[in-house]
Amino acid sequence: MSNDSTNIRIPRPSGPLSATRIVSRDIVPIPVSAWIRHRFIQHHKQLRALSAEASRAAYLITALGEDGDFVQVDRVVGEGKCADILVGRHPSCQLALGSDPSVSLRHLIVRIYHRPHKKAVVKVLDLHSETGFQDESGTTVTALKCEGAFFIKVGQYAIFAFDNDAPLRTEDPAEAWQNLPAREIIDMRAEEEAERPPPPKPDVNPRLRLVHTGERPITFVTRVVGPLHLGRVSRHDERALGFLFITGKGLDMSIPLSAAALARGVLIGRYLRCDIGYDAIPFSANISRIHLVLLLDETGFWAIDAASSNGCYHQGTPFHSMLIEEGTDISLANEYMLRWRTA
Repeated sequence: MSNDSTNIRIPRPSGPLSATRIVSRDIVPIPVSAWIRHRFIQHHKQLRALSAEASRAAYLITALGEDGDFVQVDRVVGEGKCADILVGRHPSCQLALGSDPSVSLRHLIVRIYHRPHKKAVVKVLDLHSETGFQDESGTTVTALKCEGAFFIKVGQYAIFAFDNDAPLRTEDPAEAWQNLPAREIIDMRAEEEAERPPPPKPDVNPRLRLVHTGERPITFVTRVVGPLHLGRVSRHDERALGFLFITGKGLDMSIPLSAAALARGVLIGRYLRCDIGYDAIPFSANISRIHLVLLLDETGFWAIDAASSNGCYHQGTPFHSMLIEEGTDISLANEYMLRWRTA
């Protein structure tokens, strides 16, 4: 099955046989963009109600599932501040998608950054999940950077994220869909991997209509490079930005981390796909499969608790997201101590 389609089940017409009606079901592929539109229209009433009740300063993230399944979270993010939303099947996630077994326990992070005097910019990072996520064109990606309302597909959920400063007032679902900002997808992954500047004309997905700036608002959805396994980075990398020291339960080691690796996101935990952990570092069972994410972006160097079961602590106080500075100590489940030292 190609990445640009998903599956819906459509009943095949069949006549009654005695007292039982037999209906066979064929799997019919449709474009992801059409599937997302169907989800939006199906959940439009719930979206309108949520938009009406939430603060105009809130950023809303919703999961539109099958059979009316609707999950939502909202955050009011002050200017110059960040908020991190964990999305996954684990009940500790802020956006818990418990009804779809194809969704990983901790599947992705949605990071909201409210730029001073500007709209929020949102970054979506896949946490080395089995299935990843898709943008509206059906392309599987590991990271997106979004400015404006946008959709992604995670398992059988359509994730719709938007700033509530322009509430969903239109009663007609089809008209409300047409009134959404046009989405323009730009692919920057090859340029980032090659560390080259972007081309003058971005590669815009042909499935999404191009619009003129004055016609209606545009959401810019940029495909960027996501989390990268540290197996590709030398343990003696001379480009290291600094060193992460890990102690506790018999461990005493340091790991060099480059700015490039931290900008993509470094995963720490017991999971096979974690950058730090698994066989190389035998964490105890009190450490979650994905426990902590280290991320370097335009707002600073961050430690983000990945909805861990036993928590992350700084000076004895639990935290969800915190800025890391020289010498910052972080405790994982009160068993392991992490300390950052700049090279």
